[in-house]
Amino acid sequence: IALDFHEKRNASPGCYANRIFNKLAYGCISCNTFFDRRYLCGNITNFFELIVDGNNMEEDLFRVRPDAILILNIASYAAGTNPWDGVYDNLWCAGSQTGDDRFREQNCSDGYLEVIGFKHFELARIRLGRRGRRIAQGSEISLRIRRDVPMEIDGEPFLLGPCQINITRQNQAQMLMTEDSQAAQQSQTKRF
Repeated sequence: IALDFHEKRNASPGCYANRIFNKLAYGCISCNTFFDRRYLCGNITNFFELIVDGNNMEEDLFRVRPDAILILNIASYAAGTNPWDGVYDNLWCAGSQTGDDRFREQNCSDGYLEVIGFKHFELARIRLGRRGRRIAQGSEISLRIRRDVPMEIDGEPFLLGPCQINITRQNQAQMLMTEDSQAAQQSQTKRF
């Protein structure tokens, strides 16, 4: 959706100069996905291979059958939501997500990245405190992309061709926090 909007805006920049019109256009493009078979029946499982810490996650991907994946190293996404620790429910899908006990608690300083899979409706519901489906957690992630896939990095959508992406931890920096921040409260409760 973001890529379609981005391409249309780049093709006719004069038509997309108004913020309200942009929101309406984005909404119309989003609504069109309800009638587009690529969005309704497709998932990205066959588009790439996911390897986490040397383990091929093909079985987990086919179990979840995501429409999108998210790789996080912090407990915040989309203006403060936490799709790793949010509430999981079975409102839209039959069966529960098994194997949650195999994942450790999310922590931005443990050197692990979290891989979360989403169906389209789950992405919209994370603002309500819901979460995606946990796929993997590890320190080395490799994505072998087999065909063109729309991707978004830091809000910039683009079409990525076949390639391999390796994600590893580079280093760690010290951060400052106030005593009454949520992060400070979490670290205080873990010390006792």
